[in-house]
Amino acid sequence: MSGTLRPSMLSEQECLRLLGSVAAGRLVYTARALPAVLPARHAVVGRVLVVVVDDDDGIARAVLPGAVVAYESEGPAPDGDVAWYVTAWGVARFVRASTHPPLPAQPREDAQDGCAKLEVRIEVLAARGRRTAG
Repeated sequence: MSGTLRPSMLSEQECLRLLGSVAAGRLVYTARALPAVLPARHAVVGRVLVVVVDDDDGIARAVLPGAVVAYESEGPAPDGDVAWYVTAWGVARFVRASTHPPLPAQPREDAQDGCAKLEVRIEVLAARGRRTAG
């Protein structure tokens, strides 16, 4: 980030819009009382983040139903620096991707890897972010 730019806060609505403009980020949760971070692909449908993970990542065993999780992502500036970053918090619900109808704008995963996919649907309770460039 350039030394002379000051970050500006983003509204919750702008945070959700920006999350919808990118396809990847990190799911943040607690596993055995320790923080855990899982890179993932996502889509935004209203106030729900749909995060697709491999079923063998163990997240469904680590996160209790109804647990609060976080998801974070960022977007690039034209110079390659980070233009913005957003963190959203919400309640996680798990759905087997193969047994549930797909949502609009659902991220597409490569089925070639042979892993069953699991959707982590996060009902967003709050979102915060900052614009760092432009």
